[in-house]
Amino acid sequence: MDVVKDFGVGNNTLELSDLLQDATEGTIDGFIMAQEEGDNTVLYINSKGELNGNTGNADQVIHLEGQSLNDLGGASSNSLDVIQHMIKNGKLDI
Repeated sequence: MDVVKDFGVGNNTLELSDLLQDATEGTIDGFIMAQEEGDNTVLYINSKGELNGNTGNADQVIHLEGQSLNDLGGASSNSLDVIQHMIKNGKLDI
């Protein structure tokens, strides 16, 4: 588990391409799921693309302190929309 305390400050990018070698934008929901927990967003990651909507399948967890799903995904709080928004805006490199 990793905790990122200042993700929204400055020009930050999560570099996960080494961990997610087979991920594409079309298959990303099998690799990463975003959930809001309190004032934070938690990214559940399965490096083999086997999340299947189950956070228990995650082999890496990243807490983004002080970042809501809306902060990361524009107007959306849907996990897939948030992840795709992060990719398109250079906040997540897969």
